Amino acid sequence: MAKQVCDLAAGKGISVSQSDEHLRKARTAVKNKSWSGNYDPTREHLNFEVVKGGIVKNIDKSKSIPTRIRENLKARGILDPNIGLDKPRYRTVANFILGGSRGQMHRLAFGNQTVILEPGSDNSGITRMKDIEDWAVDMYNFMSKKYGEKNIAAFIVHLDETNPHIHCTILPITEKNKFSWKKVIAGADKFEYRDRMLKLHDELAEVNKKYQLERGDDISRTKAKHRTLEEYHQWEQKELRNKVAKQRITIKEQENHIINISSDIKKAETKLKGLTTMISNLETIHATKQLEIDKLQERLAAGGGDYNGLIEKIVNLKNELKNIEEKLDDKQEKLKKAKTEIGSLVLQKDENEKINLDLQEKQDSLVREIERTTLNLQDREMSNMESLALDHFRESRNSQIKKAEEYEAGLNENERKIIDNYNTAVFGGSPVDDMAAKTNEVVAVATALYFGYIDQAIKFATDHGGGGGGNLPADWGKKDDEDDWAWRRRSFGMALHLMKPSKKRNLKR
Repeated sequence: MAKQVCDLAAGKGISVSQSDEHLRKARTAVKNKSWSGNYDPTREHLNFEVVKGGIVKNIDKSKSIPTRIRENLKARGILDPNIGLDKPRYRTVANFILGGSRGQMHRLAFGNQTVILEPGSDNSGITRMKDIEDWAVDMYNFMSKKYGEKNIAAFIVHLDETNPHIHCTILPITEKNKFSWKKVIAGADKFEYRDRMLKLHDELAEVNKKYQLERGDDISRTKAKHRTLEEYHQWEQKELRNKVAKQRITIKEQENHIINISSDIKKAETKLKGLTTMISNLETIHATKQLEIDKLQERLAAGGGDYNGLIEKIVNLKNELKNIEEKLDDKQEKLKKAKTEIGSLVLQKDENEKINLDLQEKQDSLVREIERTTLNLQDREMSNMESLALDHFRESRNSQIKKAEEYEAGLNENERKIIDNYNTAVFGGSPVDDMAAKTNEVVAVATALYFGYIDQAIKFATDHGGGGGGNLPADWGKKDDEDDWAWRRRSFGMALHLMKPSKKRNLKR
């Protein structure tokens, strides 16, 4: 029986970038390109969401999930505890991923239709099955009963990825309209959290029975670990590299096997050639002995020579002839076996060469998959970092504008004109352009830091005018209790530090 999937990740809010990915709302060509490697655009029309009342409808892209959350909280008179903080501290979002084993999820979503998963395939003719909608509605009703329907900020079903699944965004709000991660989700401590998660999986399994999805093994026994999407892609890439390494070992073993078979074929051919020569020589001797017997018998019939002597010679020659015939039979049998052996070895060699070609093709395919996932992973992270960069520079720009307005408020009209002319002449009327030029470099450094390529990040920053190179804390790295977006923001902050222009020293004369 297929297994159910339920994964949970805490969030201190949800970004527009995350929302765009859930809603498949590509704002830039960069995002669209990075998504194309992970999602099948010809199946995007199959995606849907479940809304209040368990209604299935097309995904509403007009409102981002952050906007939906704001409207939800406003209607209920609830304040987001992270509003006004320099950095969000409170876990205000529970991100659930619900799904199951690929085979069964494909049957629920696509029935007997064949979905081609190779990148670039055209699956536009695939239609959505009602079974997947029924399953999604049952999951929605379960989550509504478990956490409160008003607390479901988004319930998106993706059928355009390798494995159909649900993204359920829950607001951990109590019945008293207060945010509380512990009361709603985690419990008082890690022990209660574990008990709650075990119970959640058990309860989900009761609903999933109807769809031939059973509970998986307890991770406390399997030692499995929940992974974020980014961690999953990195794990997937590592697995692909391991497969390539194993494939190369297998190919090498096959090549050695082919070399050994080729050596055996060569030995068998030499043996065959020797047997053929020996048979040819024996047949020549046999013919010569037979000719001698024929001549002696002719003399005996004519009555010439010593009768007893001729008889003795004929008997001796016949004995020699019999011995030669026995040798010929033996060599013919060995020749037959040698030919069979060569035929078998040639077939083995052909089969192994065919296997090796298949293995080589699979290896090449895996290498291409690694290249694709590497590029996709980098593109995805560049896109995430670009989103952070735009947010950062937007905030910086708004702060600058506010300060400028406050400063200009105390100036007279002539002084304001002078400043306006200066801005136009120096910045072309848009200091944001200068920021945009810097964004690409900061994003590149931040992405390298995020993936742990510290030396490359420092070198790139130094080569591109950064003066903060080398000033990373000794314990730099992702913390155990740090979620991906917190780690991403910290990497971006460090990239800004590394990309600060170096201070020029005034030379004393």
